Amino acid sequence: MKDLLNYFKSMQFSFEWGERASLWLNDFSSYPFTQETDLPWIQTKNSIQFVINPDTSGSYSEKAEFEERGKKHAAYFMNKDNIRMLWKKYQDILTQLQQYLTLIEKTDFSNFSKEQLLPYFKEFVRVSTETTIWYRATNQGAEYYVSKKIKEILAKYFEKNKIDEVFHTLSLSSYSNPIKEEKEDWIILLKKEKPVDDDFYAHIKKYSMFYTNIYTHVDLMKTIKSQYHLDKPKIKQLEKEQVLSQKNLDEIKGKKKALLEKITNDDLSDYLMVFQRFGEYRFRLKPGYAGIEVLSLLMLSRIGELAGMSVHDLHELLTIQDLFHFLETGKLPTQEILEQRKKCRVIAVHNKKMHILQGEEGIDFINKTIFKKERNLQTTGILQGMIACQGLVRGKVRVILSTKLDEIHEIEKTFQQGDILVTHNTQPNMVPLMKKAGAIVTAQGGIISHSAIVSREFNIPCIVGIDSVTLYLKDGDYIEVDATKGIVRKLG
Repeated sequence: MKDLLNYFKSMQFSFEWGERASLWLNDFSSYPFTQETDLPWIQTKNSIQFVINPDTSGSYSEKAEFEERGKKHAAYFMNKDNIRMLWKKYQDILTQLQQYLTLIEKTDFSNFSKEQLLPYFKEFVRVSTETTIWYRATNQGAEYYVSKKIKEILAKYFEKNKIDEVFHTLSLSSYSNPIKEEKEDWIILLKKEKPVDDDFYAHIKKYSMFYTNIYTHVDLMKTIKSQYHLDKPKIKQLEKEQVLSQKNLDEIKGKKKALLEKITNDDLSDYLMVFQRFGEYRFRLKPGYAGIEVLSLLMLSRIGELAGMSVHDLHELLTIQDLFHFLETGKLPTQEILEQRKKCRVIAVHNKKMHILQGEEGIDFINKTIFKKERNLQTTGILQGMIACQGLVRGKVRVILSTKLDEIHEIEKTFQQGDILVTHNTQPNMVPLMKKAGAIVTAQGGIISHSAIVSREFNIPCIVGIDSVTLYLKDGDYIEVDATKGIVRKLG
């Protein structure tokens, strides 16, 4: 690995995302970079994804390559045919996901052998990989040139000082999405006096992306029932929030209709789809890569039983190739390697080849490649990002790194109204925290990200896309979030 380290030490890297991920998820995210492809958003020769326990993690790509990939990605969606193609592709992937779920639901895995499990696991990996590849198509890189093109069109119809405001309104989605739908279904479930396990599991099945990082059926039931008892007394409050949310949606529809009546341009509706529908479909695709493991729990539990490992450890300590090798030969990595991976795991991709490092070797690799830059970064106390929802707020920072639902529930108990939520990127299970936040600041995301969509729904000032913001800001920092200029300032 010495040659690999020397090669990567000479590079500068750009931050992509930073949620704590299992080795599996890092594997799924890295695998597309090993493939020959014409798709610009996965054309990467050099990338690093890592976790150093307990909660240091990140995904980085070589800076120059990352910037070039972003330009190609943005240019790709200047072709309206590609926008329509992606829309159809998403429909196809959702169909594939449903076919897979139908297959495993009618299968009893309890006595399956490794040989019998192999084709099912292959299909699990295929669906997850395909979803991951196309989910990447709608990250913030897709927005850049399209947003400029839309503003050029708007300049023909509106005064210069109104263009940003009009663009912001037109880019808001007035369509439903899984987050809104989950809230509606959750209220229906809360109104049931004595829901049974089948009622709870039906909700988990429909909204599996809210229950990631839970690895047993017992823990799934414990988590959702705990939330049920927590929210049961809040039904009226939740219904009121739903009414306000629908009112906001109706107002957006009205404003957009009035603006669009002033514009006669055949291209605008296609370009606006990037903002109005891609964000929605990112949510709808999510169960295909973050949630599919919840829906596949019976199959994965049987694999774990044969391997002598918990489903949690399958995710955390084994690569996808490790699992294929086990199902084909019965062999697992040595206990020494597994113990090292409990400390640290790194996936580095170089020239289409994936390299796995672990333990102290992995920590040393990250220290000499990624952290050599991050630790030497000097800041004026001002951080610049992208405005997702306007406003100006001051408050104390709460850095949230966990995405586990049970841990989010515990954090909610001490999260104060008006705290500034700082995180890598918000997840659906963070919505209770987001509603209490005075402002939201994220390392990832564009204006079709989860953070942006939810912040606009609740009218919470939000700035997204501040690289490594969770390294700069700490719990208790007093900051100003100026989401009229896209600036975060440390005040003391």
